[in-house]
Amino acid sequence: MQTNEEVVIYRLATGPQKPVSEHKRFAILVLGSFGCIVCSFSYAWNLISGTMQQRYDLSQRDLSTIVTVGLVVQFGVLPYAFLYDFLGPIPISVIGTVYFPLGTLLLALCFMGKIEGSVVRLSVFNAMMACGCAMFDLVCCITVLSHFPTNRGPVTALLKTFTGLGSAIVACLYAGYFDSDAEKHFFFLFSLGIVVGVLCIVFMRLPPYHLTQYAERKLSDEVKERRLVTKAQYLRQEAPLRRFALGLLILVALIVFVTTQSALVSYLKLGKAPKLAFAIVSTILVLLYTFVMAPLPFLNSSYIPVLHPVRTRQLQAVGERSEALQEGRRAEATVTSSIEDSNEKDSSEGVQGLKAAECTPGHAMASEPTAAAAKGSLEMELDYVAPQYQGSFIRNLTTLELWALWWTSFATTGVTFVINFNSSFIFVALQSAPVSDSLRTMLTVLNGVGSAVGRLLMSFFEVWSQKRKAEDRVPITMGVFFSSSCVITSIVLFLVLPAAALPLPHIIAAIGSGFYNGVAILVTRTIFAKDPAKHYHFCLSAPMISAVVLNRFLYGEWYTAQAEKQARADRMCYGKKCVLMPLLVMLGVGFSALITDVVLNLRYRSYCQRALAERARLRERDELVQKMRVIAGSGATDGSDTDKAVDWEMKQLCQADEPSDLERAVEDDSSTECNVLKLDVTNQRPISEARRYGLLTLASFAMICASTSYAFNLFSGSLRDKYNFDSRQMSTINTVGMVFAYFLLPYGTIYDYLGPLPVYILACVLASLGLLLMGLTFQGVIAGSVVRFCVFNALLSLGSQLFDLATVVTMLSIFPTRRGWVVALLKTLMGLGSAIIGSMRTGFFLNTPANYFYFLVGMVLVTGLCCIAVMRLPSYHLTGYQQSRLSDEQKAVRGARVAAYLTQEPPIALAAFTKVAKTQHGLLAFAIVAVVITSCFLLMLVPCPWLDRLTTKGPRDDESAESGEVLTDIDYIAPQYQTTFLQSCCTVSLWCILWTMFCGVGAEFVIIFNASPIFSALTETPKLDTTVSALLTVLNGAGSALGRLAMSVFEHYTQKRKAEDRMPITVAFFVPTTLIILSMTLFLVLPGRSLLAAFALASLGNGFCASITILVLRTMYAKDPAKHYNFGFNALWIAAILLNRLLYGEWIASRADRQGQKVCVGRECVMMPLLVMIGMNLTALLSDVYLHISYSRFSRRVLAERRRLREGVAAAGSSEPIYPEKEVARGERVYAHGSGSSVGDSLDAQQQRKPRG
Repeated sequence: MQTNEEVVIYRLATGPQKPVSEHKRFAILVLGSFGCIVCSFSYAWNLISGTMQQRYDLSQRDLSTIVTVGLVVQFGVLPYAFLYDFLGPIPISVIGTVYFPLGTLLLALCFMGKIEGSVVRLSVFNAMMACGCAMFDLVCCITVLSHFPTNRGPVTALLKTFTGLGSAIVACLYAGYFDSDAEKHFFFLFSLGIVVGVLCIVFMRLPPYHLTQYAERKLSDEVKERRLVTKAQYLRQEAPLRRFALGLLILVALIVFVTTQSALVSYLKLGKAPKLAFAIVSTILVLLYTFVMAPLPFLNSSYIPVLHPVRTRQLQAVGERSEALQEGRRAEATVTSSIEDSNEKDSSEGVQGLKAAECTPGHAMASEPTAAAAKGSLEMELDYVAPQYQGSFIRNLTTLELWALWWTSFATTGVTFVINFNSSFIFVALQSAPVSDSLRTMLTVLNGVGSAVGRLLMSFFEVWSQKRKAEDRVPITMGVFFSSSCVITSIVLFLVLPAAALPLPHIIAAIGSGFYNGVAILVTRTIFAKDPAKHYHFCLSAPMISAVVLNRFLYGEWYTAQAEKQARADRMCYGKKCVLMPLLVMLGVGFSALITDVVLNLRYRSYCQRALAERARLRERDELVQKMRVIAGSGATDGSDTDKAVDWEMKQLCQADEPSDLERAVEDDSSTECNVLKLDVTNQRPISEARRYGLLTLASFAMICASTSYAFNLFSGSLRDKYNFDSRQMSTINTVGMVFAYFLLPYGTIYDYLGPLPVYILACVLASLGLLLMGLTFQGVIAGSVVRFCVFNALLSLGSQLFDLATVVTMLSIFPTRRGWVVALLKTLMGLGSAIIGSMRTGFFLNTPANYFYFLVGMVLVTGLCCIAVMRLPSYHLTGYQQSRLSDEQKAVRGARVAAYLTQEPPIALAAFTKVAKTQHGLLAFAIVAVVITSCFLLMLVPCPWLDRLTTKGPRDDESAESGEVLTDIDYIAPQYQTTFLQSCCTVSLWCILWTMFCGVGAEFVIIFNASPIFSALTETPKLDTTVSALLTVLNGAGSALGRLAMSVFEHYTQKRKAEDRMPITVAFFVPTTLIILSMTLFLVLPGRSLLAAFALASLGNGFCASITILVLRTMYAKDPAKHYNFGFNALWIAAILLNRLLYGEWIASRADRQGQKVCVGRECVMMPLLVMIGMNLTALLSDVYLHISYSRFSRRVLAERRRLREGVAAAGSSEPIYPEKEVARGERVYAHGSGSSVGDSLDAQQQRKPRG
């Protein structure tokens, strides 16, 4: 598979050049984005296809013909690509401005009845509109990317996302402004096409270095050289990050908004006023995008102050160091004048460094090690985290603090378990009336929301109390008082409030439960340094025992005995006496927890005072040592000063071994060793914020999986009704689950010894097995009994809590200085998880509990496998196995990494929270909104570079200049084939791209443009509701937008690296091919509503492939970009004919004729086309493999030639030329008989250009 392409490397000009105007080229980007919105109108076919079919009584064959003609004309634009490369964007803009408005105007007249519609006329009019869309795509994409040669990923994200999202925006405007009136809709498109087209004609121009073929022929060599030199400036000048961030922020807002509004309109049957409001908001969001090109100076920067919280601490540290130096100089007034001058010079340098940090925040991380080194031993662990007990778990079992915390856990969680897991039964007793399903659902949601609020409050308390100077910190043990108070207040209110107000104490108990969940992890992780998993889960063993004592025996037995006395048919107990005794007992238990809270707080406070005293003593000694070094280095002969300082030092050192009165008191009280760790902050590489926030994102979804054990109330009613269980049996099932859920100490031991990997494996296996067995039991495959349900619920609960074990402990090790935010994020989601799952249960699986469990199986498996693959502890966190196996030197090196995790503050802006709000418009709408908000949570934590950018890279040309290296274009962009379009046509690689696009996009066209008939066939529904068609359109737009964003992120991730580290962009071809195979497979196996998932996957693959078309071809081929780009479109119109019109269209039409109706109903209507397209895409995977291997070898060859060129220049000692030159390195030609690539051998060779003298 050896390629025979010549290697061409350009040297960049080094002379001074005029900088590129950022607001002008971003204005071109904004105009290109609006052009892409116009281009997307061809994808909104579903909006008018139903109206068109009803108006003209068209058959499925007629509709297939109309859409196929449009696709053929839209993607058969290769002749226009030749015109673009020869003359530039102006003539293409003129053609698009004529074709698109004319096509929309004629379609509008057809719907008005002014022109009689027929299949031929509608095909011609639709083809004109589609061709105009293709012209706008050609002009906007090629031209704008030429202005951003080093930012193709973000630019493509904006352009192609608008192409995919445009159809969703159009659907919103169609319903809001035009009340689904097709003729008004087309007149609007007519006007918008003219406006955008005229602007493209006037302003859309290529950058000066991009020469058209006409310019190459007509311009003189001198003019061409001057224009080509400007390419160096476009490569070196990075586009400002703030403008991209603003554009992407607006895009995300649009994606979230149009998806949510579509779901609400579709399922709530909203009227005209809400639709109009949604359309107005969509219009405002689109117009806000124009601020990306605003000529404001502050937008021309890549520094975002909100995302740099580390700066404050760094500047504070520098200021403290400067003050310390000043005090040291004042204390040493007897030092010689030369030393004073030297100190003043150091001080001025420190001040200059401070000013530099203020002026250039991006370099804060680069200067941090120097600052830390200057401070030396003055920086300690206590400056960043609260004092910690250094004993092991076994040793701490003998302390009063751990057992006080355990009893608080027993009292708090035991009471909240009884209230939350038996809420419906308690409400029946207190209000003496049955509980409806809606009230049960509300209680579940209140429990989730209240728990989330409690976790948030505890996390905010941790941030407020711990993010202070060491002397001003509030002991975190104060947090235990709040949870105990919530429990006591809740029980009192249950006893005194009337029935209508009972949700209030329920939500207070939920808040207390959530607050203590935050306390359990934050307090144990803060005050105990070693064995974090053991300490955490020792406290969680208390809920296990309290579940047996308080829930099973105290509440369960008493309630069942009272219900048996009443002997009702529903086995429920009515009246306050049913719960009075358990509530009074638990009230006493709650008051006892206040006593242990006081003990814990007083003992830990005394320990903190001792640790701070030790810190102050060490700092005094270090300051003395520094002063002695200054005196010794000055050569001073003043013996009195020297002797005085030496005596002081000896006095302090002697006193170091003698404890003070305060120390003796604390030591006698706690008998705990105090250990103060000095940090080594030198030679520490920075931590990747993208990676650890990516892990935090995954951890958030793992916590939703952990919340499944809290949703017992969701299926308890169905379980009781199906198997006629009484309260005792229900309590037994619930209690067994809680026992296994919180008996995690053995698994904590496994975690501390081996790390999170084995725990995640156990969690994934046990939780999915328990959920699967539950689903099979509800489906009737397995006979249900109390024993079996106890086992199944135990597996479910244990597996879900193992997710909590591995996730929380791991993430707190990764974020040692942001524990409050991390726990807020994770534990809030764990609390909200039950509310989210509850909304899905009542909305999607109200009458099908088995399907609910199957859904949870899929969610747990996907999340668990991701955690198994990527979730690891940081390097400084040594497991027990590592401590026994690693050498002392290795442990010291890894342990030193804790300084980087402590001193590098993560961006605080990423700690975003989301909350599900209640809706009064039906259960299904609530479920849709909950799913949307949960999905949006992932977007808040996407590890985009602009979210965690803490440093600003220096210019690569400056670095290379200092090292004496030669700058080449390979330093900025990936290697490119230097063949013309005709030469590329003789290579196998280009035809592999064509075949991949033919198979993938062709299949996606069949699905997307025939979504309604495919859904009608698979769901056996002859006529789909118009809201379903609108929903399919929005899903297409949103999925396509996300796919395009994903491809752009992938491009940025793979290409924004050093030349040696780049990943070949051809890897991306595997993604859409896999997605379309998976989508068509799901179409064949999924029932009913689930088909939306298959359609969403197809839309996602379509968007991904749309970005691949421009990114891969523009990255791989240097010449004739428009020809290469639109050659790939040949595959699309050919696929439209062969796959959409002939394969799919004829097959479904023949099936409909057999049934004697216009709409074909039944799976056999689409079975054969889908199977054929699956087989074709399997062959496309082979072409993807060939393309990737071929381009990878070419890239390695180019890099080898780049090294040779640099070594040659370095050996000759020559400087870079002012004008760019091309160095051609020929590879050895290999003739492989029978090889498909040998056809290009006669065209691949080119004459080497001689270098200018």
